[in-house]
Amino acid sequence: MTKKLPEPFLPPELPPPALRQLPAQQAVRLILLRLLDALEANRPGTLAGKEVERLHDLRVAVRRTRAALGQLRGIFPPEQLAHFRAEFRWLGEVTGPTRDLDVYLLGFPDYQAGLPAAYRDDLAPLFALLQVRRREAHQALVRGLESLRYGRLVTEWRQFLTAPAGREPVPEHAQVPIGDLAGARLCKLFARVCKKGRRIDAASPPGDLHTLRILCKKLRYLLEFFALFYPPKKVRRLIRTLKGLQDNLGAIQDLTVQARALVRFAEELQAAGEVPARTLLAMGMLIANLERCREAERAAFAGTFSRFTGKRNRTFFKQLR
Repeated sequence: MTKKLPEPFLPPELPPPALRQLPAQQAVRLILLRLLDALEANRPGTLAGKEVERLHDLRVAVRRTRAALGQLRGIFPPEQLAHFRAEFRWLGEVTGPTRDLDVYLLGFPDYQAGLPAAYRDDLAPLFALLQVRRREAHQALVRGLESLRYGRLVTEWRQFLTAPAGREPVPEHAQVPIGDLAGARLCKLFARVCKKGRRIDAASPPGDLHTLRILCKKLRYLLEFFALFYPPKKVRRLIRTLKGLQDNLGAIQDLTVQARALVRFAEELQAAGEVPARTLLAMGMLIANLERCREAERAAFAGTFSRFTGKRNRTFFKQLR
């Protein structure tokens, strides 16, 4: 099993006050290099396809990298980063389908448990189809991770992150203390989450909740990216409540997507040949269960959002300014 790379990402001999004074470009380079190390360390296990955690950890490294590239403007010359933003977006797309199918397969026992006992075994054709689709997705993933494009990306990215400073003009925020820059960016994202979330009510369309979910994901990735600069207990508590909100929003989105996917899988089974009527009936019951769970998660949103935006978390972000 590939071991997780240790955190924090920056030299542990430096106390947090000293770390917060590091120039932003230097600190971000060091963190991004460790994320690249994590990506590469989890690649062999991901290619083998036997440990779903390796793909998950690889995707975490990609998502944190993308969050930094999208949110930390003014640290590197923008024209240099445009290429890498596109390539890491491609890498996220290459690895996404396999992870989605892993989620379906890992959750399959729960799917069965939600049905009357007499119908649980009737989901066997669905399980077989998911396994086939997962093998196909993994084959595409392997092609991507073994491609020249992937090799160029990791080589060029490491060269970029380790290259000495050139003669070009220094970007606006490159020399700003990382603690100041991190605080400003985190506060801005938190304010956007609060503003968007307060506008959501029972009549809000699903797209509004999805937009809020994306903002929460960006905030969490940046919090994890900059966690070393702040008191560990406070950061863990903050991330815990943020994760609660993310889980709620993620469940609303995922349950909707899963219900639609099950309709598509049912159509595939029918198109492939005879499928037992009991299988389609069981899948229909499963879709109804997913819809009920989605409505329950939607009803829980207000309380979950209120807990995350409570006084303690607002105070934490105010102290970052």
